[in-house]
Amino acid sequence: MQIFLVERFHPATLDLSDAELAALHSRWASDVYLEVGAVWYGAVIAGDCTYGLVAADDASVIERYSEKLGISPSDIKVTPVTGFLGPAVAMARDDPRFRPHRRP
Repeated sequence: MQIFLVERFHPATLDLSDAELAALHSRWASDVYLEVGAVWYGAVIAGDCTYGLVAADDASVIERYSEKLGISPSDIKVTPVTGFLGPAVAMARDDPRFRPHRRP
């Protein structure tokens, strides 16, 4: 499976800072991603967009997801992920290749 970054625009009228509304939208997303055969790792909200990580066989699976939820193709952008950064892939400090960061 390929991992995709899914960027979705939300209208200003959709207040996902409301916990009940966020929980409802999360349930809808979880159920439909399962239905189309994708794995949703979750999303973050920033401004009027959500940014999620989804594992799917290809981008057409995410297109099916958005169609089932009635999301306009102009409100969603799907980009294949080419790598990860973060604590899960951080080099161990005792690795012989490790060196402290030096500012330029």
